[in-house]
Amino acid sequence: MDWADSLPIAEFASNNHTSETTAVSPLFENLRYDPRLQFDLSAVTPDEPGDQRARSAAEALTESRHHLRPEMHRAQLRYRENADEIASPPRTIGW
Repeated sequence: MDWADSLPIAEFASNNHTSETTAVSPLFENLRYDPRLQFDLSAVTPDEPGDQRARSAAEALTESRHHLRPEMHRAQLRYRENADEIASPPRTIGW
């Protein structure tokens, strides 16, 4: 099997993996669920008018941003605290 044939499944696995920073997977954040490799196509909802679909997508992205921003900030603070614990104090150079 050519490795390039495996790229879509590797991408799916990566995007469906829970991030330590945000505590959710990228797919969950965008879709509000973690999809499986086998989809139930009978559960697909009828198409919405284009404007409503765009509005819905924009609202979902806004919600995602509001959820992820504090999670990312919390993770940055945690990483900073860990780094500060092991960092050496700055050296003073006597000229």
